[in-house]
Amino acid sequence: YYDATIGRWCMVDSLSEKYYSFNSYNYCGNNPVRYVDPDGNGWNEAWPFLKESLEASFSVGLRVEASTKIKNIGVKLGLNAGSIEYGNQGQRITSGISATAGIVGVEMYENAYDINPSMSVKEEGYSVGLLIWDEDHKTTTTYDSRGKYYEKLSEKNTVETTFNADLDMSLHAILGVDIKIDLSKVLDFITNLFK
Repeated sequence: YYDATIGRWCMVDSLSEKYYSFNSYNYCGNNPVRYVDPDGNGWNEAWPFLKESLEASFSVGLRVEASTKIKNIGVKLGLNAGSIEYGNQGQRITSGISATAGIVGVEMYENAYDINPSMSVKEEGYSVGLLIWDEDHKTTTTYDSRGKYYEKLSEKNTVETTFNADLDMSLHAILGVDIKIDLSKVLDFITNLFK
């Protein structure tokens, strides 16, 4: 095992016979970026654990955002007049407005997507955020989409409070590409790795 206090490996790896082509004191074939070995019993690919924290989408539509600083407080306003997003979660039709001033943010939204060929969902709501705290008030309505007119099947109101740390990188225009990394899922992965 590796003793971090002295910065040394203290014993020969018990799996050295399994990986005989590598030095018996190495960790994951000297490739700790690609492999993890949380319990010392064999290497695992790290990507399956990390891919849950990555979300990518491509959108077509009209989004307008403006930001400025007023007395060193950042102010940002956004309008999504309507766009179609394609990504990990399938196709979504979105619209809404958002406003952020310093560490406080408010957003109103409306999303529509298909669960399967016969069921569709519409989500409407608003969220309020302060630093890493976010509270989402949402009405989710499920429709039967097989007929000419959609028939309402159910409606559910929820309030969800989350604590998130996200790293967002965005490029918005007529076409937009969003890449999001959920740092809380990466932290959960690292925490579970060393349990």
